[in-house]
Amino acid sequence: MEKCKAVIFDLDGVIIDSERVVIECWEAVGAGMLLEDVGATLRLCIGTTPQRTREIFAEKYGPGFQYDDLMTSAVAEFRKRKIPLKPGAYEAISALHESGVTLAMGSSTPRERVIHELEQNALLPYFSHFVGGDMVPLGKPAPDIFLKAAELCGIEPEYIWVMEDSYNGIRAAAGAGMHPIMIPDMLPPTDEMHELAEKIFPSLPEAKDYLLSLIV
Repeated sequence: MEKCKAVIFDLDGVIIDSERVVIECWEAVGAGMLLEDVGATLRLCIGTTPQRTREIFAEKYGPGFQYDDLMTSAVAEFRKRKIPLKPGAYEAISALHESGVTLAMGSSTPRERVIHELEQNALLPYFSHFVGGDMVPLGKPAPDIFLKAAELCGIEPEYIWVMEDSYNGIRAAAGAGMHPIMIPDMLPPTDEMHELAEKIFPSLPEAKDYLLSLIV
């Protein structure tokens, strides 16, 4: 087993409990628009790009569907809410930082919002580099986000572990030649995830203990 020199974190569903709140907001707005299955449709979009999300909603509700109206209202509702940290997130990140390993962010979310959320939760100083979905040509499941983070860290992919909750995130980490660790949130592990992920843990504290054992 290679030595762990860097850990790349996804943001939504791994560090902050945002995906649950996002779905609640979209469902509330969708109900007001008399739409069915908005939450189930949005779950299909977890870990995808904004463009693919738009396409999935068009496939579900038809090409003339006013996606922007739904999205704008749901985002406005989301911004009214305080997004909680996932259990053990602060302790796990601070412990890994203290170990001396390089920490980076690799999220489909735009970089500006990634930094804002980390700053709001007093986690910004623990991370050396930040890559958002707006910084690369292709989003997950393409490996671009993680490869960009590796480039910024100056560390080869085989020495990097990735903390992800989504199927596309695990696919992207595997495609980048890194070590994917899945911490399921809204999506349960599938046979494919068991095959692609090096480990699957129920929460960040368990994943943290495993990573610390690899930092020697």
